[in-house]
Amino acid sequence: MDLGDKTHHVIFNASAYEKEANPGIKEFLPFVRNNTAESDLTREIASMVQAKKFEQTFINEYLAWNLHDKDVERRGRKEGFKKGRKEGLKEGRKEQALETARILKRTGIDAALISQSTGLSPEDVEAL
Repeated sequence: MDLGDKTHHVIFNASAYEKEANPGIKEFLPFVRNNTAESDLTREIASMVQAKKFEQTFINEYLAWNLHDKDVERRGRKEGFKKGRKEGLKEGRKEQALETARILKRTGIDAALISQSTGLSPEDVEAL
């Protein structure tokens, strides 16, 4: 069949394999129709098909695991980010409390009152 695109297509009726004159095609068509390999040629083709199916299954499983690992890694980074953010906020609050305590201490306010107001320990306030 000429489709005018410089390719060549051959169409077979696999159910009419008994009428085929070419012996190679005649043994191939029942394989296409019934998926039964009864000759060296069709057994070789069946073997190649099975190898490709196995290869594709392996590729699909590999890709699935790869996606799984990346998802776990992404979630881990997200959790690490959350943890780092919490720690950073905690450090920032402590730095702010220390700065406030320094200012209050310079103005002569009692260390116990500064400790109570900022949440810092009396020792931290005294160390300023």
